[in-house]
Amino acid sequence: MRVWVSGARGFVGAWLLPRLARDGHEITAADREVDVCDAAAVGAAIASARPDAVVHLAALASVAASFADPEAVARVNYLGTLHVLRAVARHAPRSRVLLVSSGEIYGGAATPHPLGEDAPLAPRSPYARSKAAADRLG
Repeated sequence: MRVWVSGARGFVGAWLLPRLARDGHEITAADREVDVCDAAAVGAAIASARPDAVVHLAALASVAASFADPEAVARVNYLGTLHVLRAVARHAPRSRVLLVSSGEIYGGAATPHPLGEDAPLAPRSPYARSKAAADRLG
């Protein structure tokens, strides 16, 4: 299977890429060389990779930093997800897409755990709001 991974050099990508390789998948790893805020760049990357699956990991992930620059967090986490989903719809419509989110969308540590699929969204930071909005896109 051909798998395109955004945010490939981040925490999750460091674990995912070796596993995908070990399982025999063909990986196209994208990180900062494909700016998810640039719709044309994302479209070109997806069109070139022709993936069967997409794992979207690219994000600004610091809750604390999100308060200092909420616009950047919204651009990367929400608009970046929108660009990935639109590129997949246009260039690889049969691909499966995995959007990686965060428990922060449910209110973080203040929320009782475990959560069910019907748990209400209760984001408490710009980061959590951007991830909740991106989830809704999916």
